[in-house]
Amino acid sequence: KRVAQAVQIMHDSLQQHIMTHFYENETIQKLLPQIEQAIKQQKMSSYIGASQLLESYFAGLKRP
Repeated sequence: KRVAQAVQIMHDSLQQHIMTHFYENETIQKLLPQIEQAIKQQKMSSYIGASQLLESYFAGLKRP
């Protein structure tokens, strides 16, 4: 049981760090309010919004 807990703690830690890195990203911080607004105004689906945010995030990671 302890081993399984240790593995779960590792996964939880990874999720938290990834989420923090994502939301602290400068590009995401700029885009997120715009995309949220577009979703609220029903100009964009939530899936498209999430896709655009992820594309922008990963594109930024590929830059040197």
